[in-house]
Amino acid sequence: MDTSKFTPNVIMAIILIILLSTTLVAITIYNLTIPSEGEIVSDGLLVFKDEALTERMTKIEWRTIVVNCTYIKILYITNIAGVNGTLHMHAANFNPSEQYQHVNISWDREGYVLQANQTVTATITMIAYRVYDNSTIINFSYNTVLTLEET
Repeated sequence: MDTSKFTPNVIMAIILIILLSTTLVAITIYNLTIPSEGEIVSDGLLVFKDEALTERMTKIEWRTIVVNCTYIKILYITNIAGVNGTLHMHAANFNPSEQYQHVNISWDREGYVLQANQTVTATITMIAYRVYDNSTIINFSYNTVLTLEET
C-alpha cells in the first residue's frame, strides 16, 4: 500500500472526523414523550390545576420526559364526598401495558386523611427509568386513579 497518499492534511481530517463522531455519541440525550391520554378518575373528589380552584384538571400533561429525570405536577384536591376519607392514588391502564415497568409514578398524599369539604395540595412525581423496547422515544398513556376511602 502506498502511504504517500496520507498527507498530514488527510491524517488530520481523519482524526477530526473520528473526534467529532465520538463527541456526538457522547452528548446524545434520550427523551421520552408522554402525552396524557387518560382522565383523572375519582368519586367524591374534585381536582384542580390552580390554587384558586377555578380550573378543573381532567388530564395530566407531562410533555417530554428525559429518562432518569424527575418531573412533578401540582394538584389541588377537594373532598366533596361529605365524609372524611383517606387518599390513595395509583396509575392504571397503561398503553402499551408493558410500559408500567419503566416508570415510577408516586405522590406525597398517600394515606392522608382529607376532611369533608377540605382542599389539599398534592404533588405527583414521575421518573422514567428506561425506554420501553430500546427505542429512543415512546408514547404511552395511562389513567391516574384517585380514591377517597371513608374513614
